[in-house]
Amino acid sequence: MTKILCVDDEPMILKIYSRFLPRAGYEIVTASDGTEALQVLAESNGSIDGIFTDDMMPQMRGLDLIPTIRRLEDSLAQTPIVVVCTGGNKSNDGTSLTPQDYLNLGAQAFIKKPFRVDQLLEAAQTYFVKKA
Repeated sequence: MTKILCVDDEPMILKIYSRFLPRAGYEIVTASDGTEALQVLAESNGSIDGIFTDDMMPQMRGLDLIPTIRRLEDSLAQTPIVVVCTGGNKSNDGTSLTPQDYLNLGAQAFIKKPFRVDQLLEAAQTYFVKKA
């Protein structure tokens, strides 16, 4: 079964992931910010097949999480990442971010909030390898 790490500081968004992704056959684990996500990844023994992450979160935002994951020295560095955020966010130096900026950091895709469940399912099917 494909295991997805869902990272968001909004409990309602985590509930959406928890409700709909398992119905489609995915196992999920959650984290409320980038720092917690890195802890989950470290403890996962390589079992995470994909990551949905928000950008604006306490502790560590998605903008910093993506390159941190890409610098890891094991197979986790190759874990597919899909950014799910409202858009209109600013970089750490205050410039506006575009979806392409997240892709340039190493994300595979960008989904704008508010999103539809079918967008999540399509991204999971496209970017996250499903294990039997």
